[in-house]
Amino acid sequence: MGLLETVAKQLAEAMRQGDKVRVETLRLLRAALIEATKAGEGVELTPEREYQIVRSAIKKRQEAIEQYERAGRLDAAARERQELAILESFLPPQLGDDELRAELERIIAELGAVGPKDFGRVMREAMQRLRGRAEGDRVQFWVRQLLGQ
Repeated sequence: MGLLETVAKQLAEAMRQGDKVRVETLRLLRAALIEATKAGEGVELTPEREYQIVRSAIKKRQEAIEQYERAGRLDAAARERQELAILESFLPPQLGDDELRAELERIIAELGAVGPKDFGRVMREAMQRLRGRAEGDRVQFWVRQLLGQ
């Protein structure tokens, strides 16, 4: 079952329960997924593209939280946090630092990377393998650490 079907099922359940925040958040996510499907002329979305759509929605919520907090609108920031939690539930579990470091050490060993000049090659491979399980800035931090930059 694809993400669109999962969102549709959860939307129906949220409507039955009368959970307004969840209903609105899921409707927006469903609309973004449908729009991406239409843009691809009815082609089913890949898991990578679905992940990008969810990440984009999450990033928008994170930016909104920062803006609301700067403006002193804590009620609006709290609502955005609720939406953020709902959206994050659609992402795969994130790797902890120890797990991430172990994965990166394995990738570095497989590629035979030895120093900062191999950074780009390691990052490409790491982001491909770890997509959805680790944020790019965390991966970048650990790759730099492990390659001695």
